[in-house]
Amino acid sequence: MVSETCVRLLERESSFRKDGNLMAWAVTILRNLHIDKIRADARLELRLVVTNNEADPLSEKVLEDHLELQRVCKLIHRLPEEQREVLVLRGGGLSYDEIAASLDIPRGTMMSRLHRGRKVLVELTNQNVKVTA
Repeated sequence: MVSETCVRLLERESSFRKDGNLMAWAVTILRNLHIDKIRADARLELRLVVTNNEADPLSEKVLEDHLELQRVCKLIHRLPEEQREVLVLRGGGLSYDEIAASLDIPRGTMMSRLHRGRKVLVELTNQNVKVTA
């Protein structure tokens, strides 16, 4: 992403206002590239799921499950970073002790973050929160 941002900055150097903030401009370009990548990945994943499951009689269920999984992933990204990283590591199969050691935090702190993250995620899921890319 950083290299793509640098390329864009150089390609569009003439559109930079001389009185503007170069760092703000660079961060805006980086952010827009990131959003474009997320949208492109989501479209590609959806096309792959539809293509791979067209002949499958359960394809509608598979597609619904995939869309729900995407929704939950977006909800996870709304959590505070501390809660999100613990939740993702636990979902990745690490033990409580492994997570605490990898984050260099006490096990109790990790457990609290995991509990709060799960609680907020359940609340967001139950609220039928509309999530956009």
